[in-house]
Amino acid sequence: MLQKAKKMQEDMKIVQEEIKLTSCQGESGSGAVKITLTGEYRVT
Repeated sequence: MLQKAKKMQEDMKIVQEEIKLTSCQGESGSGAVKITLTGEYRVT
């Protein structure tokens, strides 16, 4: 059981790093406002 917990922690670290590399973009209907949100919750 302890091995499963350690494996889960390792997997979570990998997934968290992958999330940091993810970004989403959005814009208003007219294109007047555009944003990008990163996996670290940074908005540009």
